[in-house]
Parts: sequence; C-alpha cells; structure tokens
Amino acid sequence: MSPHKPYKKTQYPVVYFRLSSEQYDLVQKASEASGSKNLSSFARSAVLLWAESHRSAIGTSDAAIHSLHAKFMEFEAELRRLMHHLNQCSPNREI
Repeated sequence: MSPHKPYKKTQYPVVYFRLSSEQYDLVQKASEASGSKNLSSFARSAVLLWAESHRSAIGTSDAAIHSLHAKFMEFEAELRRLMHHLNQCSPNREI
C-alpha cells in the first residue's frame, strides 16, 4: 500500500518544502522581483521550469528523486551565495 494518501481526480496533489527564514525572505524578494502574483505561483513556475528542462533526464522514480535532490542542493547553495552577497552589500544588516 502506498504511504501517500490517494487524492480525487478533481483535487490536485500538494507539494510542501521547508525554508529557513533567510531563504524564505530571499525567495519572497525574488518572487516580487519576478512579478509573480504570489509566492506559490513563483515556486510552482520555478520547479516546473526546471522539471521541463530536465524531462529527458528523469527516467525512473529513483533517478527523479536523485535529480530533484541534487537540484534542491544547488538551490540551497545559490540561496547561500545570494545571502552572502546581500550581506556584503549591506554589512550593517545581517540577512
């Protein structure tokens, strides 16, 4: 039996992930800068853009999980790089 609760065809599955407060602030600013109507739309667009650009590389579920994990690690590293850059731009304000 699947550990995930099945959903009705009229409902869409929901994806959750956690961010630190610093990561959230950074993603929120990026969302606003992109002109997205809300953070959820921004996150969905970013994930789908990545998934579409890597569609041929995602073959099996194990490969998909590994690939998504690698991308989230890249995302985290990029957030850290941006936070470091922002801290250097305004040294009196810790982000």
